Amino acid sequence: MSDPFKGSLPYTLSFDMTVERVEPPTVLAGRATGELEGTGVWTIHEEDGVTLARDDWNVRTTRWWMNLVAPIARPLFRSNHDLVMRSGAKGICGLLGGVSGTCDWVEG
Repeated sequence: MSDPFKGSLPYTLSFDMTVERVEPPTVLAGRATGELEGTGVWTIHEEDGVTLARDDWNVRTTRWWMNLVAPIARPLFRSNHDLVMRSGAKGICGLLGGVSGTCDWVEG
């Protein structure tokens, strides 16, 4: 199982990704198993001189308690998810560098 993802709430989620499709350099698709299950597709394309990256996640948690409280805890889960994603974006921007200004949106 992968290293767990941790946000500000007192839980972690661990999952493995299996690559199911690769179309270099524009598409990577895979299946998540573990505490998240489902599929993800990551695409990169150019539009008006700018590179756009998109991820389409279709996953669900397998933790019974999260599924039980999701109807009332959804705003907390969404906020925690956004925190984890922003942290990941900062890490990627730090590793890749990018063109001046391209990572400004994750610095705030």
